[in-house]
Amino acid sequence: MFQAIDEYLFYLINHKLAWSVFDAVMPVVTHKFFGFSVFGAVGVYLIVRYRIDGLIAFAVAATAVALSDSVGFRVLKPLIARERPCVELADVRLLVSMTTAYAMPSLHAANAFAFTTAVRRYFPATGSALLPVAALIAFSRVYVGVHWPGDVLVGVIFGAVCAAVCAFVEDRVSRYVAGRRRVNRRRKHPRR
Repeated sequence: MFQAIDEYLFYLINHKLAWSVFDAVMPVVTHKFFGFSVFGAVGVYLIVRYRIDGLIAFAVAATAVALSDSVGFRVLKPLIARERPCVELADVRLLVSMTTAYAMPSLHAANAFAFTTAVRRYFPATGSALLPVAALIAFSRVYVGVHWPGDVLVGVIFGAVCAAVCAFVEDRVSRYVAGRRRVNRRRKHPRR
Protein backbone atom coordinates (compact mmCIF):
# COMPACT_ATOMS: atom_id res chain seq x y z
CA MET A 1 0.00 0.00 0.00
CA PHE A 2 2.84 2.41 0.87
CA GLN A 3 4.41 1.79 -2.54
CA ALA A 4 1.09 2.39 -4.31
CA ILE A 5 0.61 5.74 -2.56
CA ASP A 6 4.22 6.67 -3.23
CA GLU A 7 3.87 5.78 -6.91
CA TYR A 8 0.61 7.74 -7.23
CA LEU A 9 2.17 10.85 -5.62
CA PHE A 10 5.31 10.46 -7.70
CA TYR A 11 3.33 10.45 -10.97
CA LEU A 12 1.23 13.36 -9.74
CA ILE A 13 4.33 15.49 -9.11
CA ASN A 14 6.59 14.20 -11.88
CA HIS A 15 3.96 14.08 -14.65
CA LYS A 16 0.77 15.95 -13.80
CA LEU A 17 2.52 19.06 -12.42
CA ALA A 18 4.91 19.20 -15.38
CA TRP A 19 5.37 22.78 -16.52
CA SER A 20 8.08 24.34 -18.68
CA VAL A 21 8.92 26.91 -15.97
CA PHE A 22 9.37 24.15 -13.37
CA ASP A 23 11.37 22.15 -15.92
CA ALA A 24 13.84 25.04 -16.07
CA VAL A 25 13.84 26.00 -12.37
CA MET A 26 13.77 22.65 -10.55
CA PRO A 27 17.09 21.31 -11.90
CA VAL A 28 18.73 24.50 -10.57
CA VAL A 29 16.97 24.22 -7.18
CA THR A 30 17.87 20.55 -6.85
CA HIS A 31 21.57 21.11 -7.57
CA LYS A 32 23.69 20.93 -4.40
CA PHE A 33 25.27 24.34 -5.07
CA PHE A 34 21.86 26.01 -4.75
CA GLY A 35 21.52 24.75 -1.19
CA PHE A 36 25.16 25.52 -0.38
CA SER A 37 24.72 29.06 -1.69
CA VAL A 38 21.49 29.80 0.17
CA PHE A 39 22.52 28.20 3.44
CA GLY A 40 26.05 29.62 3.22
CA ALA A 41 24.63 33.12 2.75
CA VAL A 42 22.35 32.57 5.74
CA GLY A 43 25.36 31.43 7.78
CA VAL A 44 27.28 34.59 6.89
CA TYR A 45 24.22 36.69 7.76
CA LEU A 46 23.86 34.99 11.15
CA ILE A 47 27.51 35.46 12.02
CA VAL A 48 27.63 39.11 10.93
CA ARG A 49 24.30 40.03 12.52
CA TYR A 50 24.43 38.03 15.77
CA ARG A 51 28.17 37.44 16.27
CA ILE A 52 28.84 34.56 18.69
CA ASP A 53 25.20 33.44 18.87
CA GLY A 54 25.05 33.40 15.07
CA LEU A 55 28.29 31.44 14.92
CA ILE A 56 26.93 28.89 17.38
CA ALA A 57 23.70 28.52 15.39
CA PHE A 58 25.61 28.15 12.13
CA ALA A 59 28.02 25.61 13.68
CA VAL A 60 25.12 23.53 15.02
CA ALA A 61 23.34 23.74 11.64
CA ALA A 62 26.49 22.72 9.74
CA THR A 63 27.07 19.85 12.18
CA ALA A 64 23.47 18.71 11.72
CA VAL A 65 23.99 18.69 7.94
CA ALA A 66 27.23 16.72 8.31
CA LEU A 67 25.50 14.23 10.60
CA SER A 68 22.47 13.75 8.35
CA ASP A 69 24.60 13.46 5.22
CA SER A 70 27.14 10.99 6.60
CA VAL A 71 24.74 8.76 8.55
CA GLY A 72 22.19 8.88 5.74
CA PHE A 73 24.70 7.95 3.06
CA ARG A 74 26.83 5.44 4.96
CA VAL A 75 24.15 3.77 7.12
CA LEU A 76 20.55 4.38 6.08
CA LYS A 77 20.77 4.21 2.29
CA PRO A 78 22.59 0.85 2.24
CA LEU A 79 20.42 -0.47 5.08
CA ILE A 80 17.10 0.43 3.41
CA ALA A 81 18.41 -0.21 -0.14
CA ARG A 82 15.42 1.32 -1.92
CA GLU A 83 15.81 1.86 -5.65
CA ARG A 84 15.08 5.23 -7.20
CA PRO A 85 11.92 5.71 -9.27
CA CYS A 86 14.01 6.34 -12.38
CA VAL A 87 15.35 2.79 -11.98
CA GLU A 88 12.03 1.13 -11.18
CA LEU A 89 9.69 2.96 -13.58
CA ALA A 90 9.95 3.19 -17.34
CA ASP A 91 8.24 6.52 -17.96
CA VAL A 92 9.95 8.86 -15.51
CA ARG A 93 10.61 12.44 -16.59
CA LEU A 94 14.27 12.51 -15.53
CA LEU A 95 15.49 16.12 -15.63
CA VAL A 96 18.92 15.63 -14.02
CA SER A 97 21.55 12.91 -14.13
CA MET A 98 20.91 10.01 -11.81
CA THR A 99 23.29 8.95 -9.08
CA THR A 100 24.03 5.30 -8.34
CA ALA A 101 23.24 5.64 -4.61
CA TYR A 102 20.01 4.25 -3.21
CA ALA A 103 17.00 6.51 -2.77
CA MET A 104 15.89 6.50 0.86
CA PRO A 105 16.27 8.87 2.58
CA SER A 106 16.58 11.86 0.29
CA LEU A 107 19.73 13.51 1.59
CA HIS A 108 18.97 16.78 -0.21
CA ALA A 109 15.75 16.97 1.82
CA ALA A 110 17.48 15.74 4.99
CA ASN A 111 20.29 18.28 4.74
CA ALA A 112 17.98 21.18 3.89
CA PHE A 113 15.73 20.42 6.84
CA ALA A 114 18.64 19.69 9.17
CA PHE A 115 20.04 23.16 8.47
CA THR A 116 16.66 24.89 8.60
CA THR A 117 15.54 23.15 11.79
CA ALA A 118 18.80 23.95 13.57
CA VAL A 119 18.68 27.62 12.56
CA ARG A 120 15.02 27.77 13.57
CA ARG A 121 15.94 26.50 17.05
CA TYR A 122 18.18 29.54 17.66
CA PHE A 123 16.57 32.16 15.41
CA PRO A 124 12.90 31.26 14.81
CA ALA A 125 12.19 34.05 12.31
CA THR A 126 15.22 33.25 10.14
CA GLY A 127 14.55 29.51 10.34
CA SER A 128 10.90 30.03 9.43
CA ALA A 129 11.96 32.11 6.43
CA LEU A 130 14.13 29.17 5.30
CA LEU A 131 11.27 26.65 5.46
CA PRO A 132 9.94 27.43 1.94
CA VAL A 133 13.47 27.05 0.53
CA ALA A 134 13.95 23.69 2.26
CA ALA A 135 10.49 22.56 1.10
CA LEU A 136 11.27 23.64 -2.48
CA ILE A 137 14.53 21.65 -2.42
CA ALA A 138 12.66 18.60 -1.10
CA PHE A 139 9.87 18.97 -3.69
CA SER A 140 12.40 19.37 -6.50
CA ARG A 141 13.82 15.90 -5.83
CA VAL A 142 10.52 14.29 -6.80
CA TYR A 143 9.81 16.71 -9.63
CA VAL A 144 13.14 16.00 -11.37
CA GLY A 145 12.49 12.25 -11.09
CA VAL A 146 15.20 11.02 -8.72
CA HIS A 147 13.21 10.37 -5.50
CA TRP A 148 9.94 8.92 -4.36
CA PRO A 149 7.81 11.23 -2.16
CA GLY A 150 8.36 8.78 0.72
CA ASP A 151 12.14 9.22 0.38
CA VAL A 152 11.67 12.95 0.76
CA LEU A 153 9.35 12.62 3.75
CA VAL A 154 11.80 10.31 5.53
CA GLY A 155 14.62 12.73 4.65
CA VAL A 156 12.71 15.68 6.14
CA ILE A 157 12.08 13.81 9.39
CA PHE A 158 15.62 12.45 9.56
CA GLY A 159 17.12 15.91 8.97
CA ALA A 160 14.94 17.45 11.69
CA VAL A 161 15.96 14.70 14.12
CA CYS A 162 19.65 15.27 13.35
CA ALA A 163 19.19 18.99 14.03
CA ALA A 164 17.42 18.27 17.31
CA VAL A 165 20.23 15.93 18.40
CA CYS A 166 22.91 18.50 17.55
CA ALA A 167 21.03 21.30 19.32
CA PHE A 168 20.57 19.06 22.38
CA VAL A 169 24.30 18.28 22.50
CA GLU A 170 25.17 21.97 22.09
CA ASP A 171 22.80 22.86 24.92
CA ARG A 172 24.36 20.28 27.25
CA VAL A 173 27.91 21.36 26.37
CA SER A 174 27.01 25.03 26.90
CA ARG A 175 25.50 24.26 30.30
CA TYR A 176 28.53 22.22 31.29
CA VAL A 177 30.94 24.97 30.23
CA ALA A 178 28.88 27.62 32.02
CA GLY A 179 28.85 25.48 35.17
CA ARG A 180 32.61 24.96 35.00
CA ARG A 181 33.14 28.71 34.71
CA ARG A 182 31.10 29.30 37.87
CA VAL A 183 33.08 26.65 39.74
CA ASN A 184 36.42 28.10 38.57
CA ARG A 185 35.38 31.63 39.60
CA ARG A 186 34.51 30.38 43.07
CA ARG A 187 37.91 28.72 43.41
CA LYS A 188 39.74 31.87 42.37
CA HIS A 189 37.64 34.14 44.58
CA PRO A 190 36.36 32.13 47.55
CA ARG A 191 33.90 33.86 49.84
CA ARG A 192 35.25 34.62 53.28
